[in-house]
Amino acid sequence: MEFDRLFAEFYDSVVWFFRRHGFSEQEALDLAQETFLKVHQGAGGFRGDSDVKTWIYVIAANVYRNEIRRRRAQRRAATTLSLDQPEDPEGPSFSPERSMAASVPGRQVEEVFARHELRRVIHLVPRLPPRMRQIFKLRMGQDRSYQEIAQLMQVSIQTVKSQIHQARRRLEGLLSEEPGGERGNER
Repeated sequence: MEFDRLFAEFYDSVVWFFRRHGFSEQEALDLAQETFLKVHQGAGGFRGDSDVKTWIYVIAANVYRNEIRRRRAQRRAATTLSLDQPEDPEGPSFSPERSMAASVPGRQVEEVFARHELRRVIHLVPRLPPRMRQIFKLRMGQDRSYQEIAQLMQVSIQTVKSQIHQARRRLEGLLSEEPGGERGNER
């Protein structure tokens, strides 16, 4: 196995893997670099039991999981300051921005709200029709390609695309009906 060939053939796909999982461009590049470092280190141990592409994606998935674990541990270790009972406003160090930043180290406030929205979406997935839910989970949860999903579900690729599009539209509608959603705020 020639590392340069593997890198040239799979690097862009690995970067895209991390981008699809919500990482910024720079984070995706860093994680792809980490993935290929592990590929290089483990190349001698590759037994050929699976396709090289599968082996690389398993390594990328492990890097992804490790990064998620690291970030969760970092959040748990962060000091949380209450926005309801902030520091002494008369004190020299008080600021709402500092208070929010202390509860979310190294993150922008928008990312906090995006995670909250993601939790709301995940909570609503069981309300999708069974086949649509299964296709949606295969695509979003397992990062399967349209082709793989079509083969697994024994439907056309166009059906897969349509079901994913409809699932997204339904989830958007359900989100807007929940308290805190667009329609929920209009009531």
